[in-house]
Amino acid sequence: MEKAVKKNCFQEIKEKAKLVLKDIRKNIIKDSRIKWVDIFRGILIILVVLSHQSGIPEIYLTFFTTFFLIGFFFISGYLFKSRSIKEFIVNRIFSLIIPWLLLSIVEILVNKGLMVSIINDINNIKEPLTKILMGLSIWFLPCLFVTEIYFIIISKIIKNEKMQVVILIGLSIIGLIIMKPGEKYFFHYDVALFMLLFYTMGYLYRRYEEKVKEKICNNAVLIITLLVYLIIRILDFIFLKSQIDLATSKIGNIPIYIISAILGIIIVYIISNKISKWNNRILIFLGQNTLLYYSLHLKIMVTLDKFLLRLNINNYIYCFVNAILTIAILVIPVILINRYLPIMSGKYKLKKKT
Repeated sequence: MEKAVKKNCFQEIKEKAKLVLKDIRKNIIKDSRIKWVDIFRGILIILVVLSHQSGIPEIYLTFFTTFFLIGFFFISGYLFKSRSIKEFIVNRIFSLIIPWLLLSIVEILVNKGLMVSIINDINNIKEPLTKILMGLSIWFLPCLFVTEIYFIIISKIIKNEKMQVVILIGLSIIGLIIMKPGEKYFFHYDVALFMLLFYTMGYLYRRYEEKVKEKICNNAVLIITLLVYLIIRILDFIFLKSQIDLATSKIGNIPIYIISAILGIIIVYIISNKISKWNNRILIFLGQNTLLYYSLHLKIMVTLDKFLLRLNINNYIYCFVNAILTIAILVIPVILINRYLPIMSGKYKLKKKT
């Protein structure tokens, strides 16, 4: 009798595991997506999770903080599709702004200390709500939205492509001028202006990709670019010790930052194209769910800290252990949100009028 019960339990677990794997495959296969783009974003989101680890050595950070967020602006520019301003804004409200608002509320609800303080005094809710209204909660998403609004407005007002590029670069320079290290402005409008430079690069690259791709995607270019990048970052780490945090407008030496960002994007681009031939399902899954991973990983990471820190693992290894576990634990919540709450993941499909 006991054996039969155990066998049935095992069979149920096996069936559930099959359903989970099926969901992951559906997530990966659905839609006609550009494979290397998902892999590109998958690599970047791994670096995002890694960068937020407590006690991560500065030498690690110096190698990827210059490009891991900027890469998302580049790829968003690459994927930009010309449409009316109204259609564009409606699309981005459902795919970016509503998920951002919902995830910002979730961020408040899962913060035990904050919820206790709000229960004790309802006035304490003002600060987190103000943070949301100012676009400072999960800051990257509203910043990306503002960058896209800047871009589409310029693309509609100015019809000449060369003039568009000149104005967009000019606006990015204005963004650099008004950015103040340590300061956070409404919806990060200053950083959003600066990010127009990389958004425009992505947009232009899509136009000329066929001519450039074959020349770039080879081992020689990858090795040379990687060596130059490493030399620049090591010299920066030794002599300038640049503190880089895009959320607070800290970018260190501006020319070095921009050059490093461009080289970093090129490196990830080449690697993504090479990996795309192998059909890496993990990176594709991560790349298709960057919004959820970006918004939810911090809470998982902090919770894991409470258990993992007791093991006294060396910081050089610990940050990777926590990052890998965080990414793995989030797989199930991400699948469930995509299935039952697609409006929270930005995958809610608007019904089009025939």
